[in-house]
Amino acid sequence: MATQHPEHYIVIVSWSGRESRFLNSLSKLVEQRIAAAGQYRCLLWDWGIDADRRPSWKQRLFAPIDLRVRRLRGYLRREPFYKDDEHSDPEITLIAHGRSCSVVKAYLLDLVDPAGENHDDWRGRRRVRQAIFVAPLRARRIRAVLWTGIGMLVAAAALYVWGKLHSDASPLFDPLAYVIGGVGTLIFALLPLLADEQMRSLLGLPKNLDTDRIDLRFEELIVNGSKSLAGTWPIPSQVLKLDSLVPSVDVADSIGDAVVTPQGHKNVYEVARQTVQFEAAPIDPREAPPDVQRRGSFDNRTLRTLTVWFSERNNTEDTNLPPFDLPYRTQGCLEINPEPTPNLWTGPEQGDWLANRKQFHYRFRPATGNNYALKATVYGGFNQGDRSAHSHIRVDCYIRELQYTLDLRQYLSAHWTISRPPEVYYIPPRPPTVFNKDRSFPDEDCECLIIGRKLETGRRLEVTTLEPGLFQWTIYSIRNGGTMGFLFDVSAPAGLKDQKPGASAAGASGLAAQ
Repeated sequence: MATQHPEHYIVIVSWSGRESRFLNSLSKLVEQRIAAAGQYRCLLWDWGIDADRRPSWKQRLFAPIDLRVRRLRGYLRREPFYKDDEHSDPEITLIAHGRSCSVVKAYLLDLVDPAGENHDDWRGRRRVRQAIFVAPLRARRIRAVLWTGIGMLVAAAALYVWGKLHSDASPLFDPLAYVIGGVGTLIFALLPLLADEQMRSLLGLPKNLDTDRIDLRFEELIVNGSKSLAGTWPIPSQVLKLDSLVPSVDVADSIGDAVVTPQGHKNVYEVARQTVQFEAAPIDPREAPPDVQRRGSFDNRTLRTLTVWFSERNNTEDTNLPPFDLPYRTQGCLEINPEPTPNLWTGPEQGDWLANRKQFHYRFRPATGNNYALKATVYGGFNQGDRSAHSHIRVDCYIRELQYTLDLRQYLSAHWTISRPPEVYYIPPRPPTVFNKDRSFPDEDCECLIIGRKLETGRRLEVTTLEPGLFQWTIYSIRNGGTMGFLFDVSAPAGLKDQKPGASAAGASGLAAQ
C-alpha cells in the first residue's frame, strides 16, 4: 500500500452511549490539534451505529465483546475506509479506552486468525496503521476472588443478623432464610469460576468475557507477530499512560503525538523518511577510472545516493529481524566510495562484490532516530535503449515518506535533449502465499520484472519538474513493499548521434536496486 495523496482516519471506539457523549468532543479536539500534520480525520464509533436489529439480552450479557467486534468489522468494511481501488485505502488508527480495548484487540485478532489467510483479512490488516490503548481495563481474577470473598462475608453477616432479629418468627423462617443466604453465597462463589476460560467452555458459554485470554493472544500473535509467520501479523500498538479520555488540550495533544509518530513494532523497521537521488550524466568512456575501463566501456555515469532516516520511535533493538539492508545492483559497474563500516554483509556477498563490482550490500542494525546512507557511482546504468531503474521496497519496514529525485541537468548542459520525460510507476504488492505456516511475499524477488510484471503495468505516479532537467516524486504510507520504477530517454546532440556506445554499455539493461 502506498499513495501520493495520503488519508488517515482515527477511529475512537466507544463502549457505551454514555462514553460516546464525551468521546465525541474529544475526537473533534484531536482532529483540530493535528490538522497541520496532514490529512487526518477523527471519527467516533458507537457500537449501536447502523444496528440492523437490537441485540438480545443474551448477547448483551454473555457476548458483549463479540457483538461489538462484528459491528466494528462491518463499520470498517465500507466507505470511507474501503475504496474502489484497494491500494488506495486510507490508513486507520484505532483508539480504545477501558473495556473497548478488548473489542479492538479481538477485532485485530480476527484479522490474523490462522484460518483467515484470505483476501479480505489481508486487506483489512494492511490498512491498520496502529492501535492505541488508553487506560485499558484488564480483568483480574484476583480481584474477582477478592470481591467474591467480600460478598460471602457480607452475605453470612447479613444472614446472622437477620436470624438474630427474627428469632421469634415462624418456625419455617429459619430454614428459608438459610436457603436464601446459601444460594446468594453460592452465586458469589461461582463468579470467579464463570470468569475462567475452561469452565466457560465446559458450560457452553461464550468465551469473549475472558479478557485475559484476549490479552494473551494479542501479545502472542500481534505484539510478537511476524510478517513471515502465518497466523500472526505485526500491527504496532502502544499504551498511553492517561487516567481517562476527558476532552482536554493535554489529552488531545498526547493522543495526537501518538498518532502522528507511531510507536514502532519490534519486528518491523519504522522509517520516517527515505530519499533516493540519481544524478545522471554522459561521459567519454575513456574518462572512466582504469579499474572500470577494464570491466567494459561505458558512456554514462550516475551518482546515486540513498539515505534512510529511522523514526525516533523505531523499536527494533530487541528483534529477530535480519539486519537492515541497503542493496544496490546494476548490470553495468559499481563504485562505492567510501564503503560504509561496519558492514554486516555475508561472506558470499562480499566475495561477489570483490569479483564482479555489480552488486553491493550494506547491512546494519539501525539505532533509533539515526540516519544511514549509501553512495554509489554507477557506470553504464542508463544505456541507450533501456534508460530505466527499479527498486523493491522492503516488506519488513513501514515507510512514512519515500522521495525520489532524478537529475538530468548534466545531459542538458552537454547539449543533449530529454526526448522522453521521466515516467514513474508503482507496482503494488501481491498477496503473500502460505506454505507450512511460512508466509512469503512474491514481490521480494527481483525476477518479478523478468516474468512479465513490467513497469508500465503499474500505477502511474505524478512527477514534479522542479526546473528543466530536475524531476521529483514522493509517495507516502508504504507498509507492505511493492516495486518502484521509472524510465526516461535522452537524445544525443547531432554530432554524437551516429556514434555507438561501448559494447558493454549496449548490453546492459539499466539500474536495479533492491
